Amino acid sequence: AVEQYEPWLKKAYETLNPQSCECSLRIATGVYHFLIDFTPILDQGEKLKYVAVFAYDIGDFKKTEHDLQNEKKVFEKLIMKRTDELVRAKIDLEKAQRLSDLGQLAATVAHELRNPLAAIHIAGVNIKKKANNPALEGHLSTIQKKVLESEQIINNLLFYSRLKSPHFEPVDLHEAILESLGACQARSVDREIGFHLD
Repeated sequence: AVEQYEPWLKKAYETLNPQSCECSLRIATGVYHFLIDFTPILDQGEKLKYVAVFAYDIGDFKKTEHDLQNEKKVFEKLIMKRTDELVRAKIDLEKAQRLSDLGQLAATVAHELRNPLAAIHIAGVNIKKKANNPALEGHLSTIQKKVLESEQIINNLLFYSRLKSPHFEPVDLHEAILESLGACQARSVDREIGFHLD
């Protein structure tokens, strides 16, 4: 049986000159993998006389290789997932750092603004006591109200920087509108502004 393949093997070796190759054999019981080594046997004249063929069963190696490929894919997916998690964590950390910086800035601004506001508030109270002038009452009340509003703005800034929930309270819209219109009239003395409130 071997002899009938000898001419073919010799021709194949002379044509392709292979050192080794892998081949698979599929039969009813499964697929078998072999590594085929070709070894030339020369005669005394250094001419090719035979080709010795050695077949090695590499089924276990192929199975291990296949398992490693699958493990590699799983590992790559895991790396991608962990990389995405690290990127998201870095973004969250940068956001937290910005919020921390914002909180420090808000605290500094609040401290710097509260000092002059306190001085303005005290000066307004003293003027009101000493002046006893009804013409100044409206202006002094406006000063006191604006100081309180500024304090509330500072508190809101601090609450926001600390991620606290906002403070809600009822407001008289009628009074707020009249105050806003009064401020507009004071800045636009050369224009006549009319309004009607229902």
